[in-house]
Amino acid sequence: MNKLRKDLEVTITGKKGNKINVGLSVSPLIGRYDNQIGNILIFQDLTKNKTDGEKLEKSKNMALIGEMAAGLAHEMRNPLAAITGSIDF
Repeated sequence: MNKLRKDLEVTITGKKGNKINVGLSVSPLIGRYDNQIGNILIFQDLTKNKTDGEKLEKSKNMALIGEMAAGLAHEMRNPLAAITGSIDF
């Protein structure tokens, strides 16, 4: 007799082509005499969580690219400022 809960995540495509991420939790239903008499199924719509996570990851990547570009611009500007200062002198 398996008394462990199992969690699954599946993606369902609707008739219109929209995708829904569904979390599914399956637990055994144990009867009075410690025998399994059925299963308990819990469904949860995870679509918003999944899309929010993807947006967060994308914004983190964009922030990292911005930091790298700012650092590169700073490193280029320092030597150019010294050269410009020497030329002006």
